Amino acid sequence: MQTKSRQTSQKRNKRWALVTGGVLFLVLAPALVGYLFWARALPDWSPPPWDPPEVNAYDEYVAAAAMGLQYELGSIDVLDPGTPLDTVREIVEQDLEPLDRIRAAFRQPCVVPPVYGLYQPTPELSKFRHAARLFAAEARIAEAEGRTGEAAQRCLDAIELGGDLARDTSVLHALVGGVAFNFGAPRLHGLVPQLDSADARGALERLNRIDHDWGTREAMIEAERVQILSWMHEICKDEGVFQYLRYAYHEPWDPGTIMEAARGELYPRRLTQRNIERYFDYWLAAVEPPSNLDADEPPLSDPLSRLLLPVVRGSIRSSAKAAVERDLLRLMLALQIRHQRHGVYPKTLEPLASLLGGEVPLDPFTEEPYHYTLTDDGYRLWSVGPDGIDDNGEVALTRRGFWDERGDMVAGQLFR
Repeated sequence: MQTKSRQTSQKRNKRWALVTGGVLFLVLAPALVGYLFWARALPDWSPPPWDPPEVNAYDEYVAAAAMGLQYELGSIDVLDPGTPLDTVREIVEQDLEPLDRIRAAFRQPCVVPPVYGLYQPTPELSKFRHAARLFAAEARIAEAEGRTGEAAQRCLDAIELGGDLARDTSVLHALVGGVAFNFGAPRLHGLVPQLDSADARGALERLNRIDHDWGTREAMIEAERVQILSWMHEICKDEGVFQYLRYAYHEPWDPGTIMEAARGELYPRRLTQRNIERYFDYWLAAVEPPSNLDADEPPLSDPLSRLLLPVVRGSIRSSAKAAVERDLLRLMLALQIRHQRHGVYPKTLEPLASLLGGEVPLDPFTEEPYHYTLTDDGYRLWSVGPDGIDDNGEVALTRRGFWDERGDMVAGQLFR
């Protein structure tokens, strides 16, 4: 009797389990399908239209890149002091025509076309890097032959190319612009004490113009926002988040990668876009003077944002440091002009305003004047650097001898 009752109870429980399971399936299945449709739905967004100017120096740069610039970084280092000057001249002469074409386009307005496509090719960027290195090689030749004024102008060729590439554009072009700048700026730093008043003034007037036209960090952040959002929409529409994340981590069959990719696929697209928007809003506020580049970034809760966004912070820091480097170069040139004219350096930076376009630049990390003091052998000029702490003009170095961000940025000691 008990056995029969137990069997009846088990059957009743099975029926209830089946009924409950069926009800849950009927309720949860549509909810899951609805969630997937909601999660995969992309918010309305499209990149702003781009209206290219009738005359664009960037088109000339691309045309020059197509003419040659065959020099490769892995062959012969034209900036290595051990490379014979005759070899450097031979390499430069091979590409003199495209270099002259780039130089001729410097006075034209330059607008970098946006890179909206995730896999949009930009082969010209490597050629631009080669051109900047060759400009620096021309400066090396001119300096060796005693033509310091011309050497300074060739350094400024590399710097101006970098400025045009970095103007109001996204991180990709801004990074190449930073590389071009760093080919010209170190040698120009070394040349400043050798320039006479006329050559220093010519270099300063050109650098003032370049600095005035240089893109702002705010414009770069907005351009990068558009690029990242366009990449996100392209990934979601064409390739799929799951597939993209699997192969982006270079271990498509790793269980952890698959779980992360699945999480990214299930994460709502509208929330991913919101995370990206908030991230860029944060950086727009962070770069407002005084720049606070050491603050903690907002957390990124979805896998796709975490993959696309980390490069932004580094490029913003590089842009801020480049602004300081340009300011210190301009101040060094202005100080050299004053010294050539009067035989002494000024006691403060205020007398340099007329040479610097009417005002002395401020340290973007403090929004206060750059630190300046006279020394027995000249002067000491510095910025507090990204950490915002004044170390009294002391440079901190890493174990390998490179500049450490925890120290000050000191004129004449920026490039190691």
